[in-house]
Amino acid sequence: MKKFILKDIADIKVGTSISRSSAKKYEKGYEVNLINLKAFDSKSIAYTPNNKNYDTIQIKQKNTDTVKSNDIIIRLREPFNSLIIKEDIDNHIISSLMASIRIKNEFQELCIPDFLTIYLNDKKVQKYLKRESRGTGIISIGVLDIANIQIELPDIEKQNQIIEMNSLFERDIYIHKRLLELKQVFYKEAMNRILIN
Repeated sequence: MKKFILKDIADIKVGTSISRSSAKKYEKGYEVNLINLKAFDSKSIAYTPNNKNYDTIQIKQKNTDTVKSNDIIIRLREPFNSLIIKEDIDNHIISSLMASIRIKNEFQELCIPDFLTIYLNDKKVQKYLKRESRGTGIISIGVLDIANIQIELPDIEKQNQIIEMNSLFERDIYIHKRLLELKQVFYKEAMNRILIN
């Protein structure tokens, strides 16, 4: 197991300040999709765009940093959950309530982004971030807190095993959730039939 500090293996950037970047009504703006905090409501580590977890906004400059496939986004407000961008998504940005983590080229053979996302969501890392957090009403962390996270990297085979285990766990949660939804529909229909007769 190799130990690293996150800033040594990844580039970390805070998202765009939306209040400063938003185009005024009289300006010609550029349309982008802003990933919102609802993206973190899913039980999955993967970001899947849908009409609830991003907002289309107008910004002044076209060259605002967009997120790319294999970027990890992390909330800077509690809970400090992480997500990975799995698919190529065009024109998506994050706000200053999040930071992006991109594994450096020279470390891509040593660290799989999916594994790093799982690792950042682990209780040990979450406990560290909670300890480093500031604020009373709104508890938050900064990029420096993220940059100093100690990462223990197992070999690639072990990382793949952890990713597979997490995938099976997420699928199990999804199936149970879907089953509960179907049971609720069945129950309502059955009750309606009983009450009508």
